[in-house]
Amino acid sequence: LEWVSGPTRMGAELEYLDALENGYVAARVFGRREMGKLFAAADVSSHWFEESVNGEDFAVTGAVTAGIDLAKGFSAVVSGRAGMTPFLEQTFDVMAKLVYNSTYRIREVR
Repeated sequence: LEWVSGPTRMGAELEYLDALENGYVAARVFGRREMGKLFAAADVSSHWFEESVNGEDFAVTGAVTAGIDLAKGFSAVVSGRAGMTPFLEQTFDVMAKLVYNSTYRIREVR
């Protein structure tokens, strides 16, 4: 499910996986706001496992990103992510990066 209004994009996703060894139900919410050449985004995803993994039946991860559009599809971005999962009890990282957007729109039909 996705909603767009001007420079704001928001959405939500639901997933279900029934696997041979373990399955899960997952939910994700995300949003992005563009302010001229600046942009900000946030993303949170959660998983509920059918069977415990390392004694845990739940995982959650969130990310916040801010950036500025540079020339010719390049952007400078700072992103932070934190979470709690059965594989990493707690995790946190921050990354600064130069990214390239390879999406090209020639004509959009509505």
